[in-house]
Amino acid sequence: MMNKNLDTLAKECRDLGLTVVQAGKRLSKDDYIRALQDHYKRKTNDPAVHTMLGIDPMLCFSFHTFDEREKAKFAHNPQEWLVEPKFDGARIIILKIGDSLSFFSRNISGVDYLPCKYIMAPKVTKSSDTSFPMYQYDTDQMTQSAIGTVFEGMPDFVLDAEAIAENPRVDTRRYTNKGCITESYLTATMALMGLDPAQSMKCQRDQGFMKFYVFDILAFNGQDLKRERLLKRKQILTDYFHQVFEKSGGQFVMVPFTRNGAAQDEFYFKYIEHGFEGVIMKNVNSEYELGKRSRHLWVKRKRIMSDFSDIDGFVTGFELGEPGKAWENMVGCLLISVYAKNDSGIIAPQEIAKVSNFDWEERKRMTVEVDGKPCLDQAYYNRVVTIEGQNITARSQRVRHAKLVRYRPDKSPTQCEVDEKFFSFNTVL
Repeated sequence: MMNKNLDTLAKECRDLGLTVVQAGKRLSKDDYIRALQDHYKRKTNDPAVHTMLGIDPMLCFSFHTFDEREKAKFAHNPQEWLVEPKFDGARIIILKIGDSLSFFSRNISGVDYLPCKYIMAPKVTKSSDTSFPMYQYDTDQMTQSAIGTVFEGMPDFVLDAEAIAENPRVDTRRYTNKGCITESYLTATMALMGLDPAQSMKCQRDQGFMKFYVFDILAFNGQDLKRERLLKRKQILTDYFHQVFEKSGGQFVMVPFTRNGAAQDEFYFKYIEHGFEGVIMKNVNSEYELGKRSRHLWVKRKRIMSDFSDIDGFVTGFELGEPGKAWENMVGCLLISVYAKNDSGIIAPQEIAKVSNFDWEERKRMTVEVDGKPCLDQAYYNRVVTIEGQNITARSQRVRHAKLVRYRPDKSPTQCEVDEKFFSFNTVL
């Protein structure tokens, strides 16, 4: 993850004596990162890294930004769309070049600014001897040998996939001082990817492997497939990888789909019920457009709690804006609580969300100065609001990606009561 600010990146470039090319009206972080990336690219001879530098995964447009007319297009032209389940994991590009198998995320390293590469433990071994690794790997070069794997003898390829930990509850404290116990598939996935290669391999073997849900193919046997129609790319995946994946012990899985855009609503609720994050609708004629997000090609419909019920809570506090942000001396977010009723019938206030989707004028209205310090105007306390979000997090029982929808002057805080069923139904592992 790239968290360095402009000044830090500029200093690194100066220290290395790099020439930075300005692409826009002023020098940006992207300009400095590009210069650093070019510098470190020349220092590696890993062909997978060089290949990955030319791959920026295609992105999805959000269904929830559509108006009713746009939402209706899936039903009006059902054969132009296919529907897939949406997994809540980490986007992974899988490259086979020669005898090496490489796994890359969308992130770039904060050390050498090259694509982040990961080592994945094999679920299937070469023989019945489970001590024999399916992959030979070199943690210095971050490469894995594809010799003797389920991909033995296959041509080179580039696959697009979602990586998800098999076990939502892994304890990484056994392998590092900064470890944790995870409580969801997503946090387990990110924890495994955050360990160093040797630690990650051991943790995967001890507590659960990574699974790869493959949904697209960008290249195969020296042929660039990005300009091919999506349906043809899907057919190539089926023809050449279906039987291969069956030999992987379930570690590599072909993402299922149905060619019926009119059924997206039905499949959305069906997949949500089975624990998925939602659905993705894809135009069957879409090419693979690197790094692009188009409302006409790939559309994601992620789970939102308001599809099932309204969530009303009341304002119980605030946090100031982050230092360095335009509103650092203003209210940054509101803290939202509900009255939670447990199985014993005991009712107590419980904070469930932070919301910050306010415009500048709203922030000014809600911020007042008390004893020389910015604070939340007392008039906002106990105001009832309707919020929406994706789901409840397993560990903290808070609404994920919470947003304020509207104020509810017609309701009082005592009417914002939820029970255990609310948390259990909306909690996604």
